Amino acid sequence: MGGTAGVDYEQYVDSVGQCLAECECTTVQRIAMWMAQVGTESAGLRYMEEIADGSEYEGRSDLGNTNPGDGQRYKGRGPIQVTGRHNYTVLSQWAFDQGSISTPTFFVDNPDQLASPEYGFMGVTWYWTTQRPMKNAADAGDVKLATEYVNGGYHGLPDRQARYDANMRIGDTLLCLVGVEEAAPPEKQLVMAGLDINRLNAAIDKILGGNTAPTQWPSRSFLAESGAGVDDTIGMLLNIDANAWTLVLTIGYLSDLPLAVQQVEKVAQGKFPPGSFVDHSDWLKKFGQDYCKGLIAFKKKMNTVISYAINQSAQKAAPAKKATS
Repeated sequence: MGGTAGVDYEQYVDSVGQCLAECECTTVQRIAMWMAQVGTESAGLRYMEEIADGSEYEGRSDLGNTNPGDGQRYKGRGPIQVTGRHNYTVLSQWAFDQGSISTPTFFVDNPDQLASPEYGFMGVTWYWTTQRPMKNAADAGDVKLATEYVNGGYHGLPDRQARYDANMRIGDTLLCLVGVEEAAPPEKQLVMAGLDINRLNAAIDKILGGNTAPTQWPSRSFLAESGAGVDDTIGMLLNIDANAWTLVLTIGYLSDLPLAVQQVEKVAQGKFPPGSFVDHSDWLKKFGQDYCKGLIAFKKKMNTVISYAINQSAQKAAPAKKATS
């Protein structure tokens, strides 16, 4: 992004990584093009919202601004500045269908959220994957064509080209943004070079189990299937991480925390991070989806019971009406 002064880039790392993955920007050329276009449009993520107040868009029927105040309410927001009631409406429905937001009119009702670190990059994903053939321009390394797709012209083309060239020089390290292990920084590659995972597992198992460490650690859960266990100590540690995430997000969902609600609804629809462990396990996919569906159904029942109890309590607390002759 060019290291723009005053920008807290750390807050955007997760959102950028997720956006890149969802845009299928998993090659150096695609990431470089994404950085070039988003970087110029947002001045290196300095602006997540249009500087002007949006009054120039008032009454623009081509943008769907048909109600008084729509121009300012739906001015450009997000790194590529989604603009107009119509685009906010279409984006909302798309994001809702993806399981990313809670209602099909989310950004229409909450336009400022499109400029937030959490939701701002959804506009980029929507535009990149549905509005223009951005991947084709990226694969061709055609900065001019990509600029035309994003800008409608060639505004800022020299800056976009310079950003693209700079990112291409960075090369494979860019792939770290989308979790490609082969692109680990040199210092990490040096540490991990030649590491024998089987030998490491054997060493840890020996420490924990002495000279008679089992080849598979049996589960101690009273709910585990008969004979079920984990492959080795590393597998056991990974399962602890997985179960901790499940527990925290379950509690978060029942507490109406937005991030937890969003994630549970995604999994209930069968949407898992591409390339993840879950993505390669049909059993875990089905179990996770069924779990989240059941969690959603349980919460609805719980809310119904709570509402009923509140109503009953209110009726008992209300003073009885006196009979009239």
